[in-house]
Amino acid sequence: AQSPTLQQAMRQKLASAQALLEAVVKADYAAVARYTDPLARFSETEVASWQTVRDRDYVEAASLFLLSVKGLRQAAAEEDANAVAAEYTTLVSTCVRCHTHVRN
Repeated sequence: AQSPTLQQAMRQKLASAQALLEAVVKADYAAVARYTDPLARFSETEVASWQTVRDRDYVEAASLFLLSVKGLRQAAAEEDANAVAAEYTTLVSTCVRCHTHVRN
């Protein structure tokens, strides 16, 4: 079972990712920046602390998540709709891959 802190973090990540979809579709770059703020606050150390056993695949997936958040923020700052969409797709993909890995 997830700890309350981890459960809260996952819920926050999900809410931000869901809100991001609307911002991405509308090319609302200010909203993209706003909804990536909570995601950008997660650090590699914090993400790594959520695992009970050091797992290279998990750390790699988490690192890709953090990179996709940075890419999304950069694409929004550049007001590049195609890059925003691509980075959002990468972000969601990293979430799915990580959760699939953790479940298995």
